[in-house]
Amino acid sequence: MISLIIKDIFTLKKTFIFALLYVPFFMIAFQKMENAMLSAGIVGVTYILVVTACAYDEKSKADILLNSLPVNRFEIVLAKYISILLYAFIAMLEYFFIERLVMVIGIPFSISPVTFESLFGALFAVILMNSIYLPLFFKFGYVKSKIVSFVLFFVFFFGISTVVEIVKNADGNGIIKGYILKIMSQTDFLTAVQFSLFLILIFLGSILISVKFYNKREF
Repeated sequence: MISLIIKDIFTLKKTFIFALLYVPFFMIAFQKMENAMLSAGIVGVTYILVVTACAYDEKSKADILLNSLPVNRFEIVLAKYISILLYAFIAMLEYFFIERLVMVIGIPFSISPVTFESLFGALFAVILMNSIYLPLFFKFGYVKSKIVSFVLFFVFFFGISTVVEIVKNADGNGIIKGYILKIMSQTDFLTAVQFSLFLILIFLGSILISVKFYNKREF
């Protein structure tokens, strides 16, 4: 399975450079929305790498080759999901490095600090977006699912800024304000545990669905 992840990384070596340029781009583009800066960068980088890897697999007919090797389909699916976390982690490290660099050099540039909340929010968006997309990819292939991936990206990308604005203006909405207060009344640990369990269930459920779909495909 590790060899499958390494295969994707080598395939994406040129795309990696292009994708990582998006992090500083989003830092500039989201100057007036610092709370969405980290999430937008990580979602953008992960989307580019995941979709490009899927496109390369389809173009090179990698599935035909992989299924002729002593590798079971569960490992092929799981490798794609682990790659998501790897791409997100690399984007997070780049963001953190740029943030530290700007602070040390003293560049007059506004960057949202890396916090547990911002990292968790970014991971939540990445996992949820790809947990919807990958089952469709494994069922229909890249060509038939690429429109869905494009729509999902824009929903999550622009949804980040929308959610931030809703939270900022929550004082004018009793329902939203009440829900936020309810969450805030819990301890940070309890809130983190609840969201973590939700993410894990979504992630595992998506993997199982993808495996089921992929096992039924013929190459």
